[in-house]
Amino acid sequence: MNSPHDLTALTINAQKEIDRAQAHQEALRQKTARRYPWLRGISGLVVAGLVVLSMGDNRTHRYWLGVSEKQQSAEMTAALTAANMAVDRSHATTGEWPDRVPLPALAALVDLQNPGPNYRLRARTDHWLLTMTPDGDLQRTRP
Repeated sequence: MNSPHDLTALTINAQKEIDRAQAHQEALRQKTARRYPWLRGISGLVVAGLVVLSMGDNRTHRYWLGVSEKQQSAEMTAALTAANMAVDRSHATTGEWPDRVPLPALAALVDLQNPGPNYRLRARTDHWLLTMTPDGDLQRTRP
């Protein structure tokens, strides 16, 4: 069997090697951290940007980038056209002019003014006030 002094020396040597290895690992970690501190931030921004741009969901693009004036106008023109058809269809079915746009989803976007044969449909975007006549004529004015 080994003497107690031999075991103590082995333990001390093992502890010294462990301390040296830990100090070496810490020095490498600090060296790397000092050399490239900006790399983590930039890589994080690049990854976040790629994730946002790779999402094919149109709602995400609209949230981050907004909707163009042209696109808003086109979408509201389509809503006015659908509302115009709904009012005409309601009149043809019931024989009376509705007080508001018959479809609730469109009624939230389009106002019916002057119920009757000379009605006007109005919708507002961020940049335009759109007015449609029963014939489908569209007028754009700045609010």
